[in-house]
Amino acid sequence: PVSYTEEIPEGAGYEWTEITRPTCTRAGEATYRFAFAPTGEIYEGQVRAEILPHEEGLPVRENERKATCTKEGSYDEAIYCKNCDLLLSSVSKVIEKTSHTAGEAEISEMAPTCRNEGYREEVIRCTVCRQVIKTDKQTIPVVDHVFEHYTSNHDGTCLKDGTETSRCQFNCGATNTRTEENSKTAHDYRARVIEPTCTEEGYTEYTCFVCGDTYRDAETQKIDHTYGDDGRCEVCGKKAEKPASQGLLISEQGDHCVVTGLGDCKDKDIVIPAFYNGLPVTEIGESAFDGEENKACKKIASVVLPEGIEKIGSYAFYECNALTSLTMPKTLKSIDFWVFGGCGELKTVYYTGSLEDWEKIEIPADPIYESNPLCHGAILVLI
Repeated sequence: PVSYTEEIPEGAGYEWTEITRPTCTRAGEATYRFAFAPTGEIYEGQVRAEILPHEEGLPVRENERKATCTKEGSYDEAIYCKNCDLLLSSVSKVIEKTSHTAGEAEISEMAPTCRNEGYREEVIRCTVCRQVIKTDKQTIPVVDHVFEHYTSNHDGTCLKDGTETSRCQFNCGATNTRTEENSKTAHDYRARVIEPTCTEEGYTEYTCFVCGDTYRDAETQKIDHTYGDDGRCEVCGKKAEKPASQGLLISEQGDHCVVTGLGDCKDKDIVIPAFYNGLPVTEIGESAFDGEENKACKKIASVVLPEGIEKIGSYAFYECNALTSLTMPKTLKSIDFWVFGGCGELKTVYYTGSLEDWEKIEIPADPIYESNPLCHGAILVLI
């Protein structure tokens, strides 16, 4: 048999039949028929062609393992015959690691306090392996104390607002105290009932225990005098009002009057009138009730001088031995010499002014003149 590697040419007396061309998987075959011309003899036979070499195709990736950000990948680079698909070669290849895939920033924060700094941290991680790719941390400075919720100290009074205190919300122990607006309290009044007397109205007095503010309420009328056997009130000492004594000698002196003597008056309890003929009585004249000059004056037991009397003249009540009680007005300004000489029985002097008013009355200082109604041991009663 004849081997061939190319196509068998036609002609030259050969007649080829049943030609099978060679490939990379089998040899080629051809059947021929030849007529020998000189003799006309026919020859037949077969020839074979060698198997063709394989023809490499393009490289093909097989068994690929993808690379990640944590490990390499790999694949087999295979080459097949493009005619028969026979694996001609296979080489293992390495795939380099991939880059990390950044995810969204993970933010963590801690607020600062009055004692510790705070921070804000952004962390970016790979979405595949969770490895930290980037970190950005910022420090937040310490802040001042924070006082928000205040609690009343309940220390307000009627004089001023109280206070309220807040604790720092960071629990550092710091506190802040400020005025609690509109926290003044009402007055804390304590009631004291003042009973009425014959000289003063009664009332209930309310006094604030804190600031001392007072006001009065529930006023009641004065009560009647309680007179004793001596005709004086047992509470205030005021002598029961009697009509002015009649028959006294009174002299008009321009715009006022002066009592000058006992006259025809028979009273033992003398009441000097406040007015005479429409004019005010302002003075007890000199020796008006002198017991040495008028023996009837020695029987006088009491004398009431009305408001408006300003002066008592010398010897006015001299030697009034029976005189035990004398009522003198706040308007009295002066007492002359020897007015109460010999009035040893005078026990009580009632005065309608205050002690300060009494001390302003002009009275001779030397006791020898017996001008002070208290010179014989009488007591002074303010009414």
